[in-house]
Order: sequence, then C-alpha cells, then structure tokens
Amino acid sequence: MKAGGGRAGRGQPAARSRKTRPSGTVLDTALLLQALLHNDAEGALLRQAWQDGRLPLLVCAETARLLMLSLAAPMLKLMPAQQQELLADVLPYAQVCRPLQGRVAARLPQGPLLALSLASEAGAGLLLSESAALRSHVARQAERYPGLRVLTLREWVDESRS
Repeated sequence: MKAGGGRAGRGQPAARSRKTRPSGTVLDTALLLQALLHNDAEGALLRQAWQDGRLPLLVCAETARLLMLSLAAPMLKLMPAQQQELLADVLPYAQVCRPLQGRVAARLPQGPLLALSLASEAGAGLLLSESAALRSHVARQAERYPGLRVLTLREWVDESRS
C-alpha cells in the first residue's frame, strides 16, 4: 500500500516553535491522500520529506477530520487498522495549527479551499496542490497571499532534487 522505510522520529513531538520552523507546508487533501495511498516514487519522496522534517507539514482540525473521513470512504475499502496506520504516517509529523477563523473567499472545491485557508491563516510558505483552480486563484490574487508559493507535486519533486 505504501512505499518507504520506517518511521524515524516516531513518538517525538512534531510541533516545534516557529523559530525552528520558519515556514510550513500545507498539502491539499487530494494530494495528501495520493501520497499515502499510491506506491510511487513521488509519494514516497513526499512522505519521507515530512517524516524527516525537511517539509514541515501544517494541519488543522478541519484538515485532519477531512483526511479521516476520506480514508474511511467505502470506495477505498480500507480496514480501520489500515486507516490508523495511514494516519500515523502523517499526523505525528505535522504541526497542528489553531482552528481556522475564516475561509478564503474563492470558488474552489472543498479540499483546495481548506488548504488555501489553512496556508493563508498559518502563514505557510508553501502549498502543494494539483488543483488548477487553486493555482489560478492564487496567481490572480498574489497580493492576498504574500510569500505563499503554490507548486504541484512534480514541481516540488523537481525542486527538491536540484
């Protein structure tokens, strides 16, 4: 189901101060699910990056809830133990942000909208998403999202290898 090695750092608190984590990363739920569920090199690289701290992952209660609901979807046919194992590949390594105060006003699907809202409120420096609508929205309104870079997984992989 998933590639990659052990869980180095497991049991260690993922949340660190903003001083040691100057910029966090938000993944939209679809991309996070892709990284967890597909046994491909890009997903494995992404998982390893958040697990070893090179990609400080930000989540909030809403994103964790959406991830849990998505993993429990009947079409995935995951047993509860499998769902818990996949959650354990993410949540212990993520910095939990306070609940979202407001939503970014945009015509975006729920997952990308939630990701953009979290990135905006948490002051994330990077948002990974495959959503063309999200990328277009941020590009058109760049002044609303100062310092936020939006990349696809492929773009992030290319940058991380260079």
